[in-house]
Amino acid sequence: MKAYLFLPLLLVTMLSVSCTKTTNEYVVPNQTILFDLGADQWSFDANTNSYFAPISIPEIDVDVRDIDGVLVYISNPDGTVYEAIPNVYNDISYTYVYEEGQLTLEAQGVGSVGAGNPPRLLVKVVIVRSDF
Repeated sequence: MKAYLFLPLLLVTMLSVSCTKTTNEYVVPNQTILFDLGADQWSFDANTNSYFAPISIPEIDVDVRDIDGVLVYISNPDGTVYEAIPNVYNDISYTYVYEEGQLTLEAQGVGSVGAGNPPRLLVKVVIVRSDF
């Protein structure tokens, strides 16, 4: 009788001990870049009635452009609060586009109101790596 109970008990023990779950986690770090964008760094385009500020960012390479993500935040000069763009901040609509090696901020007045030269801003660019 003991032999009959021993065999199933041995089988159950072997099956339960050999089942282990292995989890591999791959952490892909983000990269944050800060800029102090002066009011004198904006250029006016009369055709679009907008201001543009190109920012050279060599970290935006082909892989970032094609696979990863780029997030942009702006803040007033004291840096207490960052707001994600696109956004309307002090009656100015801010957007951005990026290409290899460069990010361009655009500022345009809301509605029929002209933008006027945008003020000094702190710009935070976050490159979010993707595991494609």
